[in-house]
Amino acid sequence: MKFLTPLLCLLFAQGIAIAQDSADLLDLVERRLSWEEQREQEQEKIDNLYFTELNQLKENFTKAGNIAAAIAVNNEIEGEEKGEQEPATLTKLRDIRNKSLHKAVKPIDKKYWIDLKKLKINFQQQGRLKAVLETDAEIKKVLAAYKKPEAPEKKAEDAKEEPKEKQAEAPKANNNPKTAGILEKAKGKDAQFQYDLAQRYFKGDGVEKDEKIGVQLLHLAAEKNHIISCVVLGDRYQHGRDVRLSPKEAAKFYQKAVEQKYVYSDQRFAMYHLGLLYRDGKGVRKDLAKAAELLSKAAEQEDPHATNSLGNMYWNGEGVAKDEDKAVELIVKALSMGIPWEWGGLDQKLKKRTDREKLAPLFLPYAEAGNWRAQYILGKLHRDGDGVTKDKEKAAKWFQKAADQGSKEAKMDLELLK
Repeated sequence: MKFLTPLLCLLFAQGIAIAQDSADLLDLVERRLSWEEQREQEQEKIDNLYFTELNQLKENFTKAGNIAAAIAVNNEIEGEEKGEQEPATLTKLRDIRNKSLHKAVKPIDKKYWIDLKKLKINFQQQGRLKAVLETDAEIKKVLAAYKKPEAPEKKAEDAKEEPKEKQAEAPKANNNPKTAGILEKAKGKDAQFQYDLAQRYFKGDGVEKDEKIGVQLLHLAAEKNHIISCVVLGDRYQHGRDVRLSPKEAAKFYQKAVEQKYVYSDQRFAMYHLGLLYRDGKGVRKDLAKAAELLSKAAEQEDPHATNSLGNMYWNGEGVAKDEDKAVELIVKALSMGIPWEWGGLDQKLKKRTDREKLAPLFLPYAEAGNWRAQYILGKLHRDGDGVTKDKEKAAKWFQKAADQGSKEAKMDLELLK
């Protein structure tokens, strides 16, 4: 028994460490999802304006009899490959869209970067190495979009010395022998190997960083129905990451992921984003019923963003019968799963009604099950007498429960109650 006691203590300590690592990673994932959701919301606003202007431009070219230019604009709308020649107006419009997007997401990225830096310092002070490394990798991911690529000096000097004819004949990166050799070797491997190798090229881990090779490797894996590769490609085409922005291609790869027979966590991501594409009519014909169906399937797999979006569709009666009670129920569930910025949206919806007393009973099951977000919101409702009798003791009780799980907001509100 004397020998067993230290062993049991060690196993117990390891169990705590594993649980702590899982909690840290879950916190990081939730922060990333929040960041991505906010970026997507900004991109959606800009792209809606962009596609409106593209349709107007196509109409103007058609009326003027410039059919070639109208086709080029239509290809841009449909997400087709860019032609060798396109009207200058289209090029300018695309540049404006890209600059507008960059300007819109920059403050979101900056806030996320600052939050990550604070989180990393907190993890360092607590001696949690794995969490520090994961947070540091996330920081690099955010900063990567703002890092300007530097051409090797030797190649730049060689280019200056070469005659113009030779420079013009230089092969493109996608067609060079080295790239062709890498892809040819990878073709004989399984899909998981192709996906893992793609990640190496995206990060520059053990190989020279090359996003184009990474994308081509993902395509190889996606041809073999590798679900994560399909989802990643869908995401890259949807947001124009290292590939040309193409909602049509995004929809194609998301659809391929959705069609997989087994349920996988990444599948709900594909369902959610494909649902948004059908809702907005981007890359696919607009179909609100189809959108609601996909969002419902993702919500069944506990995807908070899909749950929230489905709730809004019920509120507006889009693709489903209008049902405000169902909408509130879904949005409350999404809030409890970690979409804090939607609280303002729900609050505005409920201000139009007089049944705010429905709020506390909706959050109560999640709070009693240990969800700190629901506990914190219940604390606020009791503190403010919002839909319930104002009760300082109950507010303190729920704030304390949320604070015990690490909620800084709850700790602050608890102090302010004293």
